Amino acid sequence: MGINKPYYRMLRPNKQNDGYFADYVIDNRNIIDWSSPIRAYDLIIADFKKICEYIDPSDDNYTVYSHRLYEIFIRACTELESNMKAILKTNGYMKKNKKEEVIDEDWWNINDYKKLEPILKLSDYTVLINFWNGGRGEKCVPFQNIANGNSGNLVWYQNYNEVKHNREKKFHLASLENLLNSLCGLFVILFSQYGVQVFSPYQSVQSYDNSGKIIHKDSSIFSIVPPEWQDDEKYDFNWSKIREEKNPFEKYFKS
Repeated sequence: MGINKPYYRMLRPNKQNDGYFADYVIDNRNIIDWSSPIRAYDLIIADFKKICEYIDPSDDNYTVYSHRLYEIFIRACTELESNMKAILKTNGYMKKNKKEEVIDEDWWNINDYKKLEPILKLSDYTVLINFWNGGRGEKCVPFQNIANGNSGNLVWYQNYNEVKHNREKKFHLASLENLLNSLCGLFVILFSQYGVQVFSPYQSVQSYDNSGKIIHKDSSIFSIVPPEWQDDEKYDFNWSKIREEKNPFEKYFKS
């Protein structure tokens, strides 16, 4: 039996519609201003494209760092944190200390964000970079180090924290490689919420290219290969019917 209501800000394949577009992702009961996170991402990508006019996006330049790369790196990871925190909060996540006192969301950290990995299958997403060194298909799996509950670190995210708090000594961590991983990570987080709607913050997306399970739009620098979902993990509802309910969504974390 499938899941008969969508979780807040979580897109999954639906047994009744196996595509990766869904009207419920832009319902204001799911998120009031659904376009804002996608517009923020688009602005970051636009600035990254400008950087690539001066730094060729290739393996040879992985270690290049600069103030401009630093700026975009900080913005990408901040946006990533904002989205992950919002997903947790909207779904009723609570963190408590040893005294069973609730810890404010401002004190959540990567250990809390990691809880989304098995729920969203983050480590199973592969991002393809469509313009790498003049070609297509450079692969990035930004969350692979925390697959299956692995306690490993997200190196790029750890490097973000280090350079943010100690730029004088850690400035070299604001590198093209770390930035690229953070951009792919942000793209995955957005896709896991919005599906192909991530390609447009302005209107509902009803069509996309899907060849060999690779999802892409001509205007995007990234393509994505989504996870495989078991039948009992999929949604199973008719949105045109349940959308008339007062609350057609449910929280993943039950209190």
